[in-house]
Amino acid sequence: MHPLPPFFSEYLRANEEFREIADFFNQVHYFHIVPQLLKHPGLFFNSGVTKDEDFFGFHFLKKIIETPQKTRDSRLKKIEKALQIAVPQLKELTISRDDRGVPHLEGLYEHWRYRGARQREDQFSDGTLRLIGFLWSLLETNSMLLLEEPELSLNSSIVSKIPAMIYNITKNKKKKQQVIISSHSPDLLSDEGIGGEEVLLMIPSREGTKIEVASADQEIRLLLEGGLSAAEAIIPYRRFCEGRRVIMHGIRILRHIKGNLETGLRRSLNKFTHPPTRHQTFLKVWPPAGPPEASLLFVAFH
Repeated sequence: MHPLPPFFSEYLRANEEFREIADFFNQVHYFHIVPQLLKHPGLFFNSGVTKDEDFFGFHFLKKIIETPQKTRDSRLKKIEKALQIAVPQLKELTISRDDRGVPHLEGLYEHWRYRGARQREDQFSDGTLRLIGFLWSLLETNSMLLLEEPELSLNSSIVSKIPAMIYNITKNKKKKQQVIISSHSPDLLSDEGIGGEEVLLMIPSREGTKIEVASADQEIRLLLEGGLSAAEAIIPYRRFCEGRRVIMHGIRILRHIKGNLETGLRRSLNKFTHPPTRHQTFLKVWPPAGPPEASLLFVAFH
């Protein structure tokens, strides 16, 4: 089979006018560490995963230990300091190779023993490994970083501090970095430093998913201006709107059921009774007076 020819847009001369956009998207960084890949690497076949395509941590420890020592030690110190919020017992974070040359993360944990105890990555919690992974990514790149549900495996008190961790890690960078996070966690939005203009709502509709800026909604904007956090203003309001949408969808279904019931009953009664006038009159008065929802519920329960 002959290889497919390149797209027109892939020719350098053809895409010169918008090459800057292509370069920007090429620099976007996505990393979603899977702790099991670090804890039990021998259970997974990863020979085909290159470093450039390592989105889930196959080569994460190798990447760390191959970083120049001065840069590596500086990053680990910053991560160690940031982790104090989530893991206050962690006093030192290092990386080294074992007798076979395999790299291992090591943490010194403070406890009742005078010298504490050292643990390797296979003894770390899943949440700790995820935090180390995304904090390293923040320090590794200045381009846009995509984080998918960083709250996984973490308790709510730690999740609420993730925005502060990101700020503390990136605040001294010469080049400002944009971080985009997808999340289902209200705790992540509880940080008072998060504004409504920083939150994008993914709203399902019949035509597909719509994206709206949270502060563009007048009700949410008023709640935020009243002093509520993004979590307090956005989450309950969106749940109310979603609940209302589900109820209206249910009403439409019940209306459809009502129409089918009326048609079926009318046909059956007209077929087996003579004269049909009396039964037709009964069907006309069957739904009680009032709003359509009342008659729909009446029909549904009969």
